[in-house]
Amino acid sequence: MVAPVLKEGVILGISDRIREKIGREPNWITGLPAGGTPVQEVYRQAHCIIQMSETYENLPRVGFEAMASGCVLIVDDRGGWREQVLHGQTGFLCSNEREFVYYASRAAFESAERRQMAEQARVWLEEQWGMEKAMISWGDFFSMLENK
Repeated sequence: MVAPVLKEGVILGISDRIREKIGREPNWITGLPAGGTPVQEVYRQAHCIIQMSETYENLPRVGFEAMASGCVLIVDDRGGWREQVLHGQTGFLCSNEREFVYYASRAAFESAERRQMAEQARVWLEEQWGMEKAMISWGDFFSMLENK
């Protein structure tokens, strides 16, 4: 990515096994072992969470954490990310490496857009995934089971 200021990154859960797969992280990325720092501290320092993965998650927990913490998600356009992220409104869904570079760079340069997206993500999170919505959804589910 390109940015108007020097950027740093963090990889959480780094281990020798991970380094065997991806190589040693560059000097501008800090690799932290699992449990190496409280996740709240990572979110407090981050503007964006950029996550490309070889695996699918049905509903990635990190998405909820990031949105609640004010971090914009820049993630794979697949799996549960499609349920959590409204492309261009609450984060960015990426289909390939070039899109990750573009949207990460865009988020770095367009700070007002990034802040607006982070706020929209918090609101959308509460409306779609908050406690009230969850209670209604689970209530409907259990009612359906009782009526069978």
